[in-house]
Amino acid sequence: MAEQAGAARIRLAAEEQLRKDFPYLNTAALEELLDQITLVAEVGLKKRARAMRRSKARISFFSLPAELRNEI
Repeated sequence: MAEQAGAARIRLAAEEQLRKDFPYLNTAALEELLDQITLVAEVGLKKRARAMRRSKARISFFSLPAELRNEI
């Protein structure tokens, strides 16, 4: 689920940037490109989901910057 949401946000950001940088790119080509970007992002995030979960579990409170530790 998080992977799909992340890929959707990447798609929105990519669409905004592509429309700004390539204003004459036709809509069909833009949609095809955005579909490819979204697919690659989602697959890549799904492949790395397990590693991200393991990494998150290892984060120590004391590895946080002092400013954050003091806020907590």
